[in-house]
Amino acid sequence: MMFGGFGPRDTSPRGRCLFCCRGGIFNLKPPAEPVIYYSGGNMIQLTRLNGEAFVMNAEKIRYVEQTPDTIICSDTGEKMMVRESLAEVMRKAIEYARLIRRPITD
Repeated sequence: MMFGGFGPRDTSPRGRCLFCCRGGIFNLKPPAEPVIYYSGGNMIQLTRLNGEAFVMNAEKIRYVEQTPDTIICSDTGEKMMVRESLAEVMRKAIEYARLIRRPITD
């Protein structure tokens, strides 16, 4: 079965169009606003200077400095400037470490 303008490679084995039928690529809609999937358990949420939120693995932080902006250096050498203060980044990293190192019996 062929649809108008589509060749045999553009259809599924059942003869459906891969572009618009059954959730094809044309039916995908981008989210209205950026969504950060954050469970709160394995990463810490931070904010870039432009207001964009992101999450970072706290175990990948090499050091944090405040001069006057807060700069986080990861173990790969990448540096990121964030809105949070040095104390706030430390609090979040320590909270994360306590969460993953707590006894299983809790």
